[in-house]
Amino acid sequence: MKEKFEALRKFFKTGNTFSYEFRIGQLNALKDQIKLYENDIINALKIDMHKPEYEAFITEIAIIYQELNDAIDNLDKWMKNDKTSTPIYLRPATSYVEKRPKGVVFIISPWNYPFLLTFSPLISSIAAGNCSLIKPSKKASYSHALICKILEETFESDYISPYLDNSDRVIEFIKASDFDHIFFTGSEDVGRKIATVSAGNLTPFTLELGGKSPALVDDTIDLDLAAKKITWAKFLNLGQTCIAPDYIIVKESIKDDFLDLVIKYIKEFYGNDIKTNDDYGRIITKDRVSKLGSYILESNVLFGGEIDIEDLYISPTIIEGDLKSKVMKEEIFGPIMPILTYHDNVDILDIISLNPNPLSLYIFSENTSFINYILSGVQFGGGCINDTISHIANTKLPFGGVRQSGIGKYHSEYGFYELSNLRPILHTKKNIDIDIKYPPYTKTKSNISKFFFK
Repeated sequence: MKEKFEALRKFFKTGNTFSYEFRIGQLNALKDQIKLYENDIINALKIDMHKPEYEAFITEIAIIYQELNDAIDNLDKWMKNDKTSTPIYLRPATSYVEKRPKGVVFIISPWNYPFLLTFSPLISSIAAGNCSLIKPSKKASYSHALICKILEETFESDYISPYLDNSDRVIEFIKASDFDHIFFTGSEDVGRKIATVSAGNLTPFTLELGGKSPALVDDTIDLDLAAKKITWAKFLNLGQTCIAPDYIIVKESIKDDFLDLVIKYIKEFYGNDIKTNDDYGRIITKDRVSKLGSYILESNVLFGGEIDIEDLYISPTIIEGDLKSKVMKEEIFGPIMPILTYHDNVDILDIISLNPNPLSLYIFSENTSFINYILSGVQFGGGCINDTISHIANTKLPFGGVRQSGIGKYHSEYGFYELSNLRPILHTKKNIDIDIKYPPYTKTKSNISKFFFK
């Protein structure tokens, strides 16, 4: 792997990745390969997580196409220097900002959306003119193998290459390699380790983490529609989604009605025999089933609660929210929906403050004052008003967390900037020099300076 890193570094130094022609060619090549392997991607996700074909397409492939199209259509504009004004005391000169590649980027992606969360940051890296080393998660083994195959068939190995070493050695590899940027999507614990080891080389990083993203429901909203949207988002990919609504805070007076509606939509979406429904997936590993099962066993189950470790199955489960329970102190990442209630608006802020800085937040309300109260009172990465998780489908919006839920933003132009070195240039075109900046610093020079700056 050290030799592979050095090959990437050597290729970057050739300057081949700097031109528009090279970058646009690589983006088009990747798009062609995604089209070629579209059915294989869907099949790999079916094998790894029992993911339905429609869900695989809209949550992974469609967004990859959207990001590719956006980059292909706008790359020439993104790459152009940004001209800025020049103050009179620095004239005659022009000022502009260059967008230069950073160098060699290490992209570490997770298993829950293996294709999207590998190729989305890679698209940003290609657009920015970097070389990339890619480490997909081996937990989704068929997806991992296909990702590596696509990378190897699409790109020269000294330009973009998969990381094939032991996963346990990643942190040591980062420490030993002088990357120009690290892009990690995964857990907060691993994110902290990457941030710590990156500090040794002063390596910049993007951390896309997670956290407990709440959905808030007040009594002014169309409750039926709110329950429908929340139910869909919570059990999409069996809750194995970093921006899934982790828990629900609903107005005390409408809790029972909300619960009935969620149960109604679970049955409407997945039928009465959920275990055999092809639209309902599976948990990634037996260890994760056991972990999620421990949450259920310590909770007051309001609906569901069926567990089959051998089949990697947990039914859609609704539990009574308990702020003292383990399920309310850790990101769930599974099909378990805790429901808590609030009486006054301040109760909501108190609950969220126990798990601050969520990656996403969802507000269901028609009350503008309530919406503004929450938006001003909570720090979070991004979210929706009267919808769930759909903000990620608009690649014109930046995506990322804040503090515990992440550092840095990406998608389309935001990803291009995230993985570029913004280099400011002041270009004096004429052989003119003003003596006012040089000693001796006379009273006249002082007065002239005050005239310009005050």
